[in-house]
Amino acid sequence: MSGSFGETTIPYGICEGESSRNIPKVKFIEDVPKFLEKAGAEVDDVLKTLQELLQKYKVYEVHVTRQKGAIKEKIPEIEESLEMIKYLRKQKEENQEVKTNFKLADNVYADAVIDENNDKVGLWLGASVMLEYSYDDAEALLKTNLEKARLQKKAYQEDLDFLKDQIVTTEVSIARIYNYDIKARRTDKE
Repeated sequence: MSGSFGETTIPYGICEGESSRNIPKVKFIEDVPKFLEKAGAEVDDVLKTLQELLQKYKVYEVHVTRQKGAIKEKIPEIEESLEMIKYLRKQKEENQEVKTNFKLADNVYADAVIDENNDKVGLWLGASVMLEYSYDDAEALLKTNLEKARLQKKAYQEDLDFLKDQIVTTEVSIARIYNYDIKARRTDKE
C-alpha cells in the first residue's frame, strides 16, 4: 500500500495508512531482506525514499509546531477578553463607570471613561476589522472561539506526537536498512 504526503506518492510500500489528518504512517521494517524482496527495490532507492520521507516529516513538524505556538498565544488573549467582558458587565450592574487607558499606537495611550450604561464592546476580528457586539454576543463568540482554539491546540499536539513517532520509526528503519546493506556487502566481499 502506498501512502501520499503532499503531492507525491511514497513507493515501495513504505507507508501503511495515515493519521486522521492524512499524515502517512510509516511501516516499521522488521525483516529487511524480506521487505526489499517484496518491494522489489534496491537498498539505495529505499534509503533515498526513507530519507526524503524523514525530511518531509521534519518540515511538517516545524510547521505544526509554529501553528501550535500561534494558537497557544491566542488562547490567553481570548481568556483575557472574556474576563474583561465579565468585569465590564459587573461594573454596569453596579452602575459604576470604568476609567481606563487604550492604545492609540505603540507607546501612545489615551485616557477613557466607559459609561456605566454601556452594554457594547468592540472585538478585533482580524485584518484590521473591529465589530461592535453586545456583551452577551461578544461573550458567546469568544467562548466559541476559545473552544475551537483549545480543540485545535489538542489536534496540533496529536499531530506532533504522531509525527515524532513517525520520525523515530523512519530513523530506525533507515538504520536497519543501512546496517543490512553494510553486512551484505561484507558478506559479498568474503
